[in-house]
Amino acid sequence: MIARTSHHLFQPLLYQVSTGVLSPGEIAPSTREILRRQRNVTVLQSRVEQIDLTARTVPRCHRWAHGHPYDSLIVAAGAGQSYFGHDEFARHAPG
Repeated sequence: MIARTSHHLFQPLLYQVSTGVLSPGEIAPSTREILRRQRNVTVLQSRVEQIDLTARTVPRCHRWAHGHPYDSLIVAAGAGQSYFGHDEFARHAPG
């Protein structure tokens, strides 16, 4: 697994962190911790810049120049905020 951050953020509970009910570590556990029992997973922190689908490799990432082969490929590009046509809400409710 190649990810830009070292943690997985469960966003629906952010409000409980802001109110002090939960600690940040309870809703943003380390990705390595989550996958520690998965013997067939390697966790790398970087930003993918290129994917070679034919060779089944990630040939280059932000932090290294050599390639990494993969067995399975799942591309998760991230998410953005939606204010459902009311962009003026962003000033009062930032993502």
